[in-house]
Amino acid sequence: MAITAAQAIAQLESNPAGFATPSDLLALASQVSIDAGAGRIQGSVTVLYRGKLNADVHTGTIVDQLMQSDQTRLINKTHISDFLDSDEF
Repeated sequence: MAITAAQAIAQLESNPAGFATPSDLLALASQVSIDAGAGRIQGSVTVLYRGKLNADVHTGTIVDQLMQSDQTRLINKTHISDFLDSDEF
């Protein structure tokens, strides 16, 4: 069963010694949901992106615009993204 970013962070905070190695952190991260985070709508179109499209356009620029749509499913909108971006991780 998948857990939310908040649940994973709570586990880190309550037992930091239990996640002392990269493999411990990876095991915890693998349990975190890839569904849309709290207050976010799970879109019907999945967009994967990385890097530049050409010398002038970075995919992040386009993704910033896509994040406004409820129809797109982006890693930035997921529990795992919230967890991996947290200070605790």
